[in-house]
Parts: sequence; C-alpha cells; structure tokens
Amino acid sequence: MIQKQIKIIIISLIFILGNIAAAYSATGLNVVLANQNPDPVSPGNFVELNVKVANSGDQAIKNLKIKFIENENFKIVQGKQKEKELGIIPAYSSLEGSNSYTIAKFLVQISDKTPIGENPVKFQVESELGIKNYEFDLSVLDENPIIQVNKFEIETVEAGKTAKLNVEIENINSIPLSNIVLNLDLDAVEDSILSVVTGSNQKVINNLEAREKANVEFELSIDPQAKSKPYLLPLTVNFEDSFDNSFTNKISGSVKVFSSPIILVKLDSQDIYTTGNGKATLAISNPGTSTIKGVQIEILKSDDYEVLEGDFQYIGDLNPDDFQTSQVKIHIKNPNSATLKAKVTYLDSYNKETEKMINIPLKIYNEEELKSYGIVAGGNSGGAGAGTYILALILIIVAFFIGKKIGYKKYRKKTNN
Repeated sequence: MIQKQIKIIIISLIFILGNIAAAYSATGLNVVLANQNPDPVSPGNFVELNVKVANSGDQAIKNLKIKFIENENFKIVQGKQKEKELGIIPAYSSLEGSNSYTIAKFLVQISDKTPIGENPVKFQVESELGIKNYEFDLSVLDENPIIQVNKFEIETVEAGKTAKLNVEIENINSIPLSNIVLNLDLDAVEDSILSVVTGSNQKVINNLEAREKANVEFELSIDPQAKSKPYLLPLTVNFEDSFDNSFTNKISGSVKVFSSPIILVKLDSQDIYTTGNGKATLAISNPGTSTIKGVQIEILKSDDYEVLEGDFQYIGDLNPDDFQTSQVKIHIKNPNSATLKAKVTYLDSYNKETEKMINIPLKIYNEEELKSYGIVAGGNSGGAGAGTYILALILIIVAFFIGKKIGYKKYRKKTNN
C-alpha cells in the first residue's frame, strides 16, 4: 500500500516537473518589434516592420509561425504574405552576440485615416507551445508638418507712413502644433526701410489645433526715403509637434511702397521776349521719391505761338532728384502774352501711365520794357545790341570814307579834263 502511494507521488512529481519545464520553455520565447522603416511613418504611406523572434530557453522551439493581424488602419500590402513560417527557433538565441534569432519582415500599408501618434499593431505567434498574441506601438506622424500662410496682407503704403500687416496661418496637418513663433526678418529687407511701430517683430501662438487658423498683426513703419517699389519681407515660422520635434517654415511676402510721382516742368531760359522766332529751354525735374519712367513732352498748338521745332520730345527715365532739359524753337505771335501748353506723359514705378497738362508762361515785354531791361526786340541782350550799333557805326564811317575817296577821284578826273 505504501509502495503504491510512493509510486503515485513520484508520478505526480514527474508530471509537475514536466509542466514546469514546459512552462519554462514557453517563457523562453522572445518576440519584439526590432524597428520600423520609416520611423515615424506618415498616413497613406508604407512601412516595413521587422519583428525579431528569439529563444532564451534551453530547448529549441519548433514549428513556429507568426501572423500579422490586420485592422482598419494597418493592412498587409497586396501581394505580400501576412503569415510567415519560421520553423525552429534555437535555444539561447536571445543571448548577446547570438545570430541564431530570426527576423520576420512585414510590409504594411498605413490608412489615410490613421490617427497621428502611437498606434498598436498586433501579431499572433503559434508554436508547439501554443498560441500567443503580441502588441507593439507603431509611430505614425505627419512627415515634416507644415504651417500654411494663407494671408500676407498689407495695403500699398506711402514712404514715411505706417501700415498694418495681417498674417493668417493655418495648421493643415492632422495633429496639433504648439509654441508657434512668427518672426519678421526686418534686417533682410532691402535698404532696411521697415521697422515695427511698437512691440517686437515676433508674435507667439501657444497652440494651434489640427485644421485651425489664427491671425496675427504687425504695425510697420516705412522709412521716408523708401523708393516706390515692392520690397520682399521674409517671414519665419517656428513650431513644435506633439512629440516636441521642432520645425521651421520660411516664406517671403511683399510690401508695396508707393509715393505719387512729382514731375516739374519749368522755363529754364528763352532768347526771345516779343513776337518773332526764338528758342525756349525747359527744365524737367523729379523732386519726389518715385522713379518716373518713359517721360515724353508734347508742346501743344496755341494761338499764342507756332512750334517750329521740338514739338514732341522723349526724355526717358527720371530717378529721384534727376532733371533733364529740353529745347523748343517757336514763333511767338501774341505781343502781349504767351503760354506754352505742354502735355507730359509718363509711367510710375508700377507702370501705370499718367498724362499731365502743364502751362509754362513765357516772358513777353513791350518796347518800353525791352529798352528798360536792355533787351533788343530780336531777343538779344543789351550788350549784344551795343555791339550791333558799334558795328553799324563802323560800317557807316567806312562807307563814308570810301565814298568820299571815290568822289574825290571823280572830281580830279573831271578837273583835269
């Protein structure tokens, strides 16, 4: 009886030890997600999952199979296997330096609607030890998330004035973004013509949810000497994603500076001051800050005068502080007053054409005024008139002596006869 009980106890111990050994062998199976490529992966793309299968036990594990469990976010790429037979996993293959482990590769397609962040992927492992499920985290993230600048709006501003710049940004990604800093690079603007009126050139937005928009405003001052043209203004947007990764977007907006062109046409000189033919010289200048392009001057018809030469002239471009002269030959018909009527045509710095009518009074004097000012009716100065009189007097004297000599010869000839 006692011997029978001892046999039962021994058989029970053997059974228990067998179960313990089996349990120990089962815990020797090591399954880990070695890596994913790319890491992270963006929605709509493919990812390669490398699953490392090893054995830390002292007995080989036979007939091992591993299967990828598909769901709505992750599916095996069409044409690829979702179940792989790995066969035997050698004992102690998980030890450092061992190359007896096995890598199971799965090519997986990520759904467009997969949430951003860590998403679980599942595998089922079947062997002689039974069936066991494993779950790992797969990192899904928008690759290089972008903050889109929808608006970069500022009205055309005059030099020396201020204007408000409105910038609208949008988080076009499916993840929230934070620590958003907008920085205007004012030092990079040509001629450094921009500055902020108050505050700084930075604006901060703490958080921007997916598909959310935000507006920021800068008040800018334009240098009084700024030229009338568009200026590029760089904008840098720095931000972070939910994993504290930092990103930078750079764009350039445009600030249009425009001051109305100023063109002056004045009488520079004239050499006739009463009726008759003469010349008038005009001075055309640009005292403003806007470049004036393609300047043309046309002297229009009038009852006061007749244009003999130079009724249409092309002057060309006039930069700020530039001037040109133009000469016109005219016949003055009105003895009392005469005003040149000029049509000036030009383009501003943005190629908008403008026509301007300008009246240029000429100096017209009567005979008494001409004498008083020492001006000869023909348009010469007093000095030139005196020279003419002297020349005429010399000619008269010469003619007198020549005539006297000829007359004397005739007289003697007559006397001798």
